[in-house]
Amino acid sequence: MSSKAARDHLSFSNVSFSYKGRPPSSLSIFENITVSVKEKEFVSILGPSGSGKSTFFRLATGLEQPDTGSISISQKEEKNRLGKVGYMPQQDLLLPWRTVLENGVLPMELQGVSRKEAKKQVLSHMKEFGLEGKENVYPQQLSGGMRQRVSFLRAILGGADILLLDEPFSALDSMTRFMMQEWLLLQWQKWEKTIIFITHDVEEAIFLSDRILMLTPPPIQTEFETIDVTLPRPRTEESRSSPVFMELKQRLLQKMRARIEL
Repeated sequence: MSSKAARDHLSFSNVSFSYKGRPPSSLSIFENITVSVKEKEFVSILGPSGSGKSTFFRLATGLEQPDTGSISISQKEEKNRLGKVGYMPQQDLLLPWRTVLENGVLPMELQGVSRKEAKKQVLSHMKEFGLEGKENVYPQQLSGGMRQRVSFLRAILGGADILLLDEPFSALDSMTRFMMQEWLLLQWQKWEKTIIFITHDVEEAIFLSDRILMLTPPPIQTEFETIDVTLPRPRTEESRSSPVFMELKQRLLQKMRARIEL
């Protein structure tokens, strides 16, 4: 859909970042990194544990600030990024004492939208998110896939055009995960958001992405290795067994093994 989008949506320019004050010394994660994600693009970040994937998200959301360099949204440098980039964590973080409807209205409540208007907006999206009839159900009564749908709805209604998804399907069984991946692509195409998706799963990265950013153990210098995914869209279950998919899977697995052995 979007690897040829018109302009950069999220950009890191010569960004360096270290975690300071942790013995025995500072831990350098990024050194002069330059990378950008285009509008409406679906990009996955793939790499072994400890390679800086979560740090990238913390910098993008404004929870951390770079030591040097700049981070831009829609080609404008943004030092205060909190609230301007949507975030969906690995754990859905639904409030157990709130129903599906009440969890859905939370981001709009925080933005000052009236409760009546917020409920109206959430209810209007229940069917397309597969949540019709679940408005008054509590999170503990939902399946893992349903909980993630509520979490994604909440991220969408937060209003940001850039969504960061941190391994949202990792705790699901394989069949539910495959179904949620297909569902996510449908929502991405409908809402035309820019999505950056962290995963450890090579197949998941290929199935979802326009591009994959490969991370190595830190410090990461200058740029991430970028792999273009040439698998045609729209993607279906049959896409997973295509020659293009299988060839790219083998290539990425070899790269992942090399990074783990570093």
